[in-house]
Amino acid sequence: MVTDLLFSTNDPKFQNQRTLVVTGERAEESSSRARYATFEQHRADGRGGKFARHIDHWRAVHSWSEARVWQIIERFSLQVHPAYELGYGRVSCQFCVFGSKNQWATNRAIAPRAFGRVAAYEHDFGVTIDRKLTIDAMADLGVPYPAAVGTWVERAMASTWDAPIVVETGNSQPERSARAAALPEEEHEHDHPS
Repeated sequence: MVTDLLFSTNDPKFQNQRTLVVTGERAEESSSRARYATFEQHRADGRGGKFARHIDHWRAVHSWSEARVWQIIERFSLQVHPAYELGYGRVSCQFCVFGSKNQWATNRAIAPRAFGRVAAYEHDFGVTIDRKLTIDAMADLGVPYPAAVGTWVERAMASTWDAPIVVETGNSQPERSARAAALPEEEHEHDHPS
């Protein structure tokens, strides 16, 4: 996790402090995630160690169903992450090792340079992310998400967000829920180990 790297640097701002890491893993996402605790000491916690880092981990929506997540988004008129607007069924690392063929095809279409770097790593190291196929082969078998064009691509690829997070009521929220429900199983059912 990115937070592990951040905390492993022993940055003074985390020493002799209390830090709460809030993440969005849900139990129904996989059998591995179902075994996670909702609240626990973070694995980078060091409250008894040399740097006295008190770090807790809260999985705030761990017990929620996907339907409940979308209901809350709709109820409070929240803007979803741009990746959902592009057609991704869940938000994780863009180049997730568990990505579907359509996700790899979309990644190649919207981020060709980054995709090329990952493909080059596969070649240089002589291993593939997938057990059988290169990411190029997977992308060749997939189809980019139709919505992965224009403004939403720019927003999804940006390092900052300056648009509102509360959107006008009825501004495509039901469409988002319907779109998420209509995604093929492969687009939102991965057994992530973390």
